[in-house]
Amino acid sequence: MLMAKDKNDKLFKGMGAFHVVRMLEGMPEDLVDLFMPNDEDELAQLEMNIVKWLARIKERTKVIQLQKHYGLPLRPNQSLRDVSIRLKILELKKNRKFKNGDGFQPGKGNSGA
Repeated sequence: MLMAKDKNDKLFKGMGAFHVVRMLEGMPEDLVDLFMPNDEDELAQLEMNIVKWLARIKERTKVIQLQKHYGLPLRPNQSLRDVSIRLKILELKKNRKFKNGDGFQPGKGNSGA
């Protein structure tokens, strides 16, 4: 029985091969000959690169969506980890801004005296 990771790997490899064919379809034949891998090792390397590019495109799209949603400056090459850290810092600053000097949030039934 195949594990879920194995199924995903096969799916990504299949998608990679599909994207290779799709990229080469619209090109003139002399360029296709130039970019077409000569052996199976080069084809496998090209497929792996495309799988990595697809994952990076997916992460980059998510980063841009988060940056737009939270009003951060658009930096598409920033990693998802950096964006989530920045969002956590913004959340902590927002929480600190709404606390008084004693560490209590105003309006929680605490009297100032």
